Amino acid sequence: MDAAWFYMESIPGHGETAWLQRDEVRHATSSRRLSSDDTITLFDGRGTVARAILGRQRDPDGGLEVRIESIELRNEPVPLIELVSAMPKGDRITTMLDGAAQAGMSEFRPLDCEHGRLNSSSIRHQRWRRVLLSACKQSRRPHVPRVLESMDVSSRLASVGEDELLLALHPGGIGFTDLMQGLDASARPSRISMMIGPEGGFSQGELDEITAAGVQCVDLGEGILRIEIAAIISCALAAQLACWSTG
Repeated sequence: MDAAWFYMESIPGHGETAWLQRDEVRHATSSRRLSSDDTITLFDGRGTVARAILGRQRDPDGGLEVRIESIELRNEPVPLIELVSAMPKGDRITTMLDGAAQAGMSEFRPLDCEHGRLNSSSIRHQRWRRVLLSACKQSRRPHVPRVLESMDVSSRLASVGEDELLLALHPGGIGFTDLMQGLDASARPSRISMMIGPEGGFSQGELDEITAAGVQCVDLGEGILRIEIAAIISCALAAQLACWSTG
């Protein structure tokens, strides 16, 4: 099994030393029960991944010295997977971001809908960043997903790129297996975007806009799923679609 992953904002070069921050040290020594001379993996969230050895020396802020043994830069997977979603109620956004990041999400864009309006207090970038970092450590993903500016349905439809595949989740749409069979594998989109409406669903006006824009609606099957569960499933399916389109 790979060595446990820990975040470091700026990773030095091979053979150099750095300080693992106090919160990461606490996780390494308490939760992971690691000690000096143990091997860990560092990542900066932007593709740099390093193998490092825990040292013994502490800094005044509680950081722990680590020595870089090897370092590499990993490219971000293509196509990117963008989750364009209405916000679930309460704290379920944490579940959504954690699961979607582990499933392959590259970017998250909050979606403002007629049946699910956004407000500024619901956008909590610092907290979401911590959730996404934790998900990347768990899933060994070197790129932390980005949180993009919110849009409404009309604006997002108007911003679709030429080599982007935008799909909207809606009951009665095409099944995912049928969708894959009907797509041209040679098209190779640079971005797969999954649009998910609020708990009340897209309004009829929004559905008319989606249809007029030529966006394919996808049905995840029987039953009504909560937003966060639909988001996680859709990102996992998009990751499979990404593998298929690049195969």
